[in-house]
Amino acid sequence: MIRCPGEAKAFPALGDDESYRLAVTRDGITLEAPGSLGVLRGLATLAQLARPLGDGWALRGARIEDAPRFAWRGLMIDVVRHWQPLEVLQRNLDAMEAVKLNVLHLHLSDDQAFRVESRVRPALHERGSGGHYFSQDEIRDVIEYAADRGIRIVPEFDVPGHTTSWFVAYPGLRQPPAEGLELARGLGMFHNALDPTREETYVFVDAVFGEMTRLFTDEYFHVGGDEVTSQSWSDEHFAAFMEEHGLEGTRGLQAHFTTRVLEIVARHGKTAVGWDEMTRGEVREDTVIQLWLPGADPGASRSVVSQGFYLDHMFSAGMYHANEPLGALPSEAARTRVLGGEACMWGEFITPATIDSRIWPRTAAIAERLWSPREVRDTEDMYRRLALVRADLTRLGLQHDTYFEPALARLTGGELSPSLRTLADVTTAPNILEQVFSYAALGGLLAPSLVGPMDVEVGDRFENVVRPESERGRVFGKTVDAYLASPDPEARRGVEDSLRRWRGNHEGVVALFDRHPGLEEIEPVSEGLTRLAGMGLSALEVLDGERLFTEREKRLHLERLALHDPRPLDLRTLEAPADKEFADAIPEIFGRILSEKLKTLEPLILFRVKIAVQPGIEALVLAAHARGTRDEGFLMRAVWSLVDHKGTILTVLVAVALLALVLRRRRRRGQA
Repeated sequence: MIRCPGEAKAFPALGDDESYRLAVTRDGITLEAPGSLGVLRGLATLAQLARPLGDGWALRGARIEDAPRFAWRGLMIDVVRHWQPLEVLQRNLDAMEAVKLNVLHLHLSDDQAFRVESRVRPALHERGSGGHYFSQDEIRDVIEYAADRGIRIVPEFDVPGHTTSWFVAYPGLRQPPAEGLELARGLGMFHNALDPTREETYVFVDAVFGEMTRLFTDEYFHVGGDEVTSQSWSDEHFAAFMEEHGLEGTRGLQAHFTTRVLEIVARHGKTAVGWDEMTRGEVREDTVIQLWLPGADPGASRSVVSQGFYLDHMFSAGMYHANEPLGALPSEAARTRVLGGEACMWGEFITPATIDSRIWPRTAAIAERLWSPREVRDTEDMYRRLALVRADLTRLGLQHDTYFEPALARLTGGELSPSLRTLADVTTAPNILEQVFSYAALGGLLAPSLVGPMDVEVGDRFENVVRPESERGRVFGKTVDAYLASPDPEARRGVEDSLRRWRGNHEGVVALFDRHPGLEEIEPVSEGLTRLAGMGLSALEVLDGERLFTEREKRLHLERLALHDPRPLDLRTLEAPADKEFADAIPEIFGRILSEKLKTLEPLILFRVKIAVQPGIEALVLAAHARGTRDEGFLMRAVWSLVDHKGTILTVLVAVALLALVLRRRRRRGQA
């Protein structure tokens, strides 16, 4: 029985009541809600209570009274860098409904494309889309599809930066005119921004935004405002305009532009949303600021938190679940104005085949953080429930798991390699920062406009196939923890069996290289797994009391563990110089990171593809190190000292002679 006294609305709105009460008993099911959105959220919970049983389903009894912590619980999907067709959006909307997310933020324009049909400025989609765009009828369809699931659609048309596609369509928008400019096909930020000094710019923006605000039904309209480089406005006429109007640098010029754009949005009856760079100047009081940069301050504005929720940073579900949205805010006053949070799926390295695996099931952990009380913090219980949600999403048609084996098989000509599957199960994909930095190093590029493989398809590279999080790696770590806490024979056997399988896997991977030379780049990863597994098996011997490690072995272990550190780079740790905008500081930040990494990391593939079982092996090895140290003996120390010295040929010959003497003495002791 469903009781809902409220009337259904055509489209959901921010602040609509989503609370409900649900009772599942032997006598039946009762769902009560003040409005239709509460009914939808209660039905989502009911679906989660249903579990497969034989040929049917069983419902667990429950009495639940529930309401969301935050009113804005979103997912941003970038359909620009890689085109994502309507069916991708629809199945992700199905998943969003299942986990009670209520905002789909569509990033619809950028340097690479403009993705919506425009009838007032048709060249935007005709010349600026690269051939892929949504018709206005398709936009209406997806808005209705979302509304039926209690989800709002918030569009984003990013200005004044990220507008190369606008200039390709209308070269005269740019000063000097952008004749011959092509759509961006690389990574990074480009020195193309709308001209804030010309009235024609605002007339154009008004026409486009007027059309799009009529097309999209939600009250909120995202205008971007991020990553404008000062070089975009370095021409003399910009300097003259800033001096004439008393504007302080390009920051003041962007503030001038923002003021005008916010007025345009308000005139069309919408409330503007923008990235936190917009707060460098004064903004309208009703503007919503989306926070993504470390230390961002929304001022007196309401905010939506995305800091720590970037899905392309490839954090684990546990890390996202632990990310407290209010923790990013600088003051109690700012915390009271938080509307909610948003997961962000940027599109540089995703395709329609892989996007589900980059969003799900990790976004379910973010959805819980935004819906449930702050006190819901049990990570292990979250993972238990996440496994159930993962299966539910597969039944809904999401491809986060089903993509995996076919994608791996395409790397080897259509036949799945067991050895490659074993390696893929215990490795994780790189985040956007690691990919950008790696390609920058390979190309010698440390400029904001970084050339990258924007046309990458799912079958092209191992790193684009492996998952963001390895469940096998996580479970192995838990098994190691259990063994170290209480030396259980079954846990030890599980650890040893896994390590032996990984130690022997490299030969099967190497055998693929002759027929599939594109896979050769992963050899350091496969070899690294073998070495780590060997270290783990040696650690088991120490923990069994069979021997101790020498000081040299310990040093080697620590070097290899550091080489395969699986922790992803975190944007929150990248500090820009105080005298520069983040966009302008990118080359300096890249240079600093690369110079540090390249000191210890020659094969850059190790920067991108991480071995997820490293933490478990590290725990074993460090536990073994704690048992003590075996003395190498005088002669062995002398050998290693000479080898480490890396001196002349004579030095090496002396070292070899000493090593032969050591081995002969050991054989004699063995015969005795």
